[in-house]
Amino acid sequence: MTRTVKVANAFSNLKLSVIETIYSSAGEVFESTFSNPILENGNIKTFTFKGGKKIEFPDTEQTTEVYYAPSLIAPGPIIAGKKHFRVTILQDDTRDYCVQTLIATYSLNASITDIAAGNSSDITKGCLIYIHGTRYTLNDIICTESELFALENNDAKITATDSCKVYIFRAILKDY
Repeated sequence: MTRTVKVANAFSNLKLSVIETIYSSAGEVFESTFSNPILENGNIKTFTFKGGKKIEFPDTEQTTEVYYAPSLIAPGPIIAGKKHFRVTILQDDTRDYCVQTLIATYSLNASITDIAAGNSSDITKGCLIYIHGTRYTLNDIICTESELFALENNDAKITATDSCKVYIFRAILKDY
Protein backbone atom coordinates (compact mmCIF):
# COMPACT_ATOMS: atom_id res chain seq x y z
CA MET A 1 0.00 0.00 0.00
CA THR A 2 1.67 3.18 -1.18
CA ARG A 3 0.58 6.78 -1.40
CA THR A 4 3.10 9.14 -2.99
CA VAL A 5 2.64 12.87 -2.55
CA LYS A 6 4.74 14.95 -4.89
CA VAL A 7 6.13 18.34 -3.90
CA ALA A 8 3.72 21.21 -4.42
CA ASN A 9 4.19 23.36 -7.47
CA ALA A 10 3.45 26.98 -6.59
CA PHE A 11 2.42 29.43 -9.30
CA SER A 12 2.66 32.77 -7.52
CA ASN A 13 1.44 34.77 -10.55
CA LEU A 14 -1.73 32.67 -10.54
CA LYS A 15 -1.99 32.59 -6.71
CA LEU A 16 -2.39 28.79 -6.98
CA SER A 17 -0.50 25.66 -5.99
CA VAL A 18 -0.87 22.04 -7.11
CA ILE A 19 -0.02 18.83 -5.28
CA GLU A 20 -0.11 15.47 -7.08
CA THR A 21 -0.97 12.32 -5.13
CA ILE A 22 -0.49 8.81 -6.56
CA TYR A 23 -2.20 5.77 -4.99
CA SER A 24 -0.47 2.58 -6.13
CA SER A 25 -3.00 -0.18 -5.45
CA ALA A 26 -6.73 -0.75 -5.62
CA GLY A 27 -8.20 -1.53 -2.21
CA GLU A 28 -6.04 0.95 -0.31
CA VAL A 29 -7.98 2.80 2.38
CA PHE A 30 -6.99 6.16 3.81
CA GLU A 31 -8.77 8.06 6.54
CA SER A 32 -8.21 11.75 6.94
CA THR A 33 -9.34 14.57 9.17
CA PHE A 34 -9.01 18.16 8.05
CA SER A 35 -8.77 20.91 10.61
CA ASN A 36 -8.14 23.63 8.06
CA PRO A 37 -10.97 26.10 7.46
CA ILE A 38 -9.62 26.63 3.93
CA LEU A 39 -11.78 23.64 2.91
CA GLU A 40 -14.99 25.38 3.83
CA ASN A 41 -14.00 28.68 2.28
CA GLY A 42 -13.89 27.43 -1.30
CA ASN A 43 -10.09 27.61 -1.57
CA ILE A 44 -9.36 23.99 -2.54
CA LYS A 45 -10.48 21.47 -5.18
CA THR A 46 -9.36 17.91 -5.77
CA PHE A 47 -9.36 16.48 -9.25
CA THR A 48 -9.00 12.76 -10.00
CA PHE A 49 -7.28 12.54 -13.36
CA LYS A 50 -6.56 8.81 -13.46
CA GLY A 51 -8.26 5.82 -11.83
CA GLY A 52 -11.10 5.89 -9.34
CA LYS A 53 -12.00 6.20 -5.67
CA LYS A 54 -14.83 6.06 -3.20
CA ILE A 55 -15.28 8.70 -0.48
CA GLU A 56 -17.26 7.95 2.68
CA PHE A 57 -18.12 10.17 5.63
CA PRO A 58 -18.31 7.99 8.78
CA ASP A 59 -20.92 8.87 11.38
CA THR A 60 -22.75 11.30 9.08
CA GLU A 61 -25.76 11.19 6.82
CA GLN A 62 -23.62 12.25 3.86
CA THR A 63 -23.93 9.71 1.06
CA THR A 64 -20.94 7.79 -0.24
CA GLU A 65 -19.52 9.30 -3.42
CA VAL A 66 -17.73 7.34 -6.19
CA TYR A 67 -15.48 9.10 -8.72
CA TYR A 68 -13.73 7.87 -11.84
CA ALA A 69 -11.32 9.98 -13.87
CA PRO A 70 -11.72 12.58 -15.05
CA SER A 71 -13.63 13.87 -12.05
CA LEU A 72 -13.64 17.14 -10.15
CA ILE A 73 -14.26 16.57 -6.46
CA ALA A 74 -15.33 19.93 -5.09
CA PRO A 75 -15.32 20.26 -1.32
CA GLY A 76 -18.35 22.56 -1.57
CA PRO A 77 -21.45 20.48 -0.76
CA ILE A 78 -19.52 17.22 -0.54
CA ILE A 79 -16.88 17.92 2.11
CA ALA A 80 -17.80 21.28 3.67
CA GLY A 81 -18.46 20.69 7.34
CA LYS A 82 -17.36 17.05 7.10
CA LYS A 83 -13.94 17.08 8.71
CA HIS A 84 -13.44 13.31 8.76
CA PHE A 85 -13.66 11.10 5.69
CA ARG A 86 -12.44 7.75 4.33
CA VAL A 87 -11.09 7.20 0.81
CA THR A 88 -10.98 3.74 -0.78
CA ILE A 89 -8.92 3.44 -3.97
CA LEU A 90 -10.83 1.56 -6.68
CA GLN A 91 -8.15 1.20 -9.38
CA ASP A 92 -4.37 0.75 -9.37
CA ASP A 93 -2.34 3.90 -10.03
CA THR A 94 -5.15 6.34 -9.17
CA ARG A 95 -3.90 9.93 -9.36
CA ASP A 96 -5.20 13.22 -7.99
CA TYR A 97 -4.29 16.85 -8.27
CA CYS A 98 -5.14 19.06 -5.32
CA VAL A 99 -5.39 22.68 -6.45
CA GLN A 100 -5.57 25.41 -3.83
CA THR A 101 -5.15 29.14 -3.51
CA LEU A 102 -1.92 30.50 -2.07
CA ILE A 103 -3.66 33.46 -0.44
CA ALA A 104 -6.69 33.13 1.88
CA THR A 105 -8.39 36.24 0.45
CA TYR A 106 -8.84 34.38 -2.85
CA SER A 107 -11.37 31.67 -3.60
CA LEU A 108 -10.90 28.96 -6.18
CA ASN A 109 -13.15 28.92 -9.23
CA ALA A 110 -13.27 25.65 -11.17
CA SER A 111 -15.06 25.16 -14.46
CA ILE A 112 -15.20 22.52 -17.18
CA THR A 113 -15.31 23.07 -20.94
CA ASP A 114 -16.10 20.25 -23.36
CA ILE A 115 -14.54 20.57 -26.81
CA ALA A 116 -16.02 18.40 -29.55
CA ALA A 117 -13.73 16.89 -32.19
CA GLY A 118 -12.79 19.50 -34.78
CA ASN A 119 -13.74 22.44 -32.55
CA SER A 120 -11.62 24.96 -30.64
CA SER A 121 -11.79 26.88 -27.40
CA ASP A 122 -9.86 29.98 -26.32
CA ILE A 123 -8.76 30.16 -22.67
CA THR A 124 -7.64 33.48 -21.19
CA LYS A 125 -4.32 33.54 -19.30
CA GLY A 126 -4.23 33.66 -15.51
CA CYS A 127 -5.28 30.09 -14.75
CA LEU A 128 -4.25 26.45 -14.51
CA ILE A 129 -5.82 24.10 -17.03
CA TYR A 130 -5.93 20.33 -17.17
CA ILE A 131 -6.74 18.93 -20.60
CA HIS A 132 -8.18 15.41 -20.56
CA GLY A 133 -7.67 14.01 -24.03
CA THR A 134 -5.06 12.33 -26.18
CA ARG A 135 -5.38 14.16 -29.48
CA TYR A 136 -5.47 17.95 -29.40
CA THR A 137 -3.33 20.99 -30.10
CA LEU A 138 -2.42 23.72 -27.62
CA ASN A 139 -1.42 26.92 -29.41
CA ASP A 140 -0.69 24.82 -32.53
CA ILE A 141 1.55 22.35 -30.64
CA ILE A 142 0.40 18.74 -31.06
CA CYS A 143 -0.34 17.01 -27.72
CA THR A 144 -0.92 13.29 -27.29
CA GLU A 145 -1.63 12.90 -23.58
CA SER A 146 -3.69 14.49 -20.83
CA GLU A 147 -1.70 17.20 -19.12
CA LEU A 148 -1.74 20.13 -16.68
CA PHE A 149 -0.67 23.56 -17.98
CA ALA A 150 -0.10 26.91 -16.22
CA LEU A 151 -1.29 29.85 -18.33
CA GLU A 152 0.70 32.51 -16.51
CA ASN A 153 1.62 34.87 -19.35
CA ASN A 154 -0.19 33.65 -22.47
CA ASP A 155 -3.68 32.79 -23.58
CA ALA A 156 -4.30 29.33 -25.01
CA LYS A 157 -6.17 28.05 -28.03
CA ILE A 158 -7.09 24.39 -27.74
CA THR A 159 -8.24 22.52 -30.83
CA ALA A 160 -9.58 19.00 -30.35
CA THR A 161 -8.74 16.33 -32.91
CA ASP A 162 -10.81 13.95 -30.75
CA SER A 163 -13.21 15.35 -28.15
CA CYS A 164 -11.62 16.47 -24.89
CA LYS A 165 -12.45 18.16 -21.58
CA VAL A 166 -10.68 21.20 -20.21
CA TYR A 167 -10.73 21.80 -16.45
CA ILE A 168 -9.99 25.46 -15.65
CA PHE A 169 -8.84 26.64 -12.20
CA ARG A 170 -8.70 30.38 -11.34
CA ALA A 171 -8.00 32.25 -8.12
CA ILE A 172 -10.65 34.94 -7.69
CA LEU A 173 -10.38 37.77 -5.15
CA LYS A 174 -13.17 37.32 -2.60
CA ASP A 175 -15.80 40.02 -2.41
CA TYR A 176 -16.21 40.84 1.28
